[in-house]
Amino acid sequence: MVVSLFNKNKVMLAAAGVGFYSYGIYLFHFFIGPGAVSNFRRCVWPNAPTFVQFLIFLSADIMFGFLISSVIEQPVLRWRNRVFPPKERKPRRAIEHYYRDKKFKNYLIFWSMFPTFAVLRSDLRWRRI
Repeated sequence: MVVSLFNKNKVMLAAAGVGFYSYGIYLFHFFIGPGAVSNFRRCVWPNAPTFVQFLIFLSADIMFGFLISSVIEQPVLRWRNRVFPPKERKPRRAIEHYYRDKKFKNYLIFWSMFPTFAVLRSDLRWRRI
């Protein structure tokens, strides 16, 4: 359901495209956005409404993030993967394995980024497994 909505909705696809370049946007937004707004106010429209200034800020950040990612980040990442290929990783045990165990039948299991699991028992006490 969510995947089909994401693949067909143009707004969601645009947001995903911006998300692909988000690191470059994040790195330079503090410098590029205010500079673009300042130049816009100085050269084009001195008393521009705040909404227009925000659109200038946002579009300048997105365009510069796209440019930096295309020119620097993506070629460097391709080079890194060519020189240092990623290792094959063994998949982690599926979380369903713990559901099949009768010992954890009534527990809520939380998957985390870390290699351990935390469980919230039915009596609301935490336990590591």
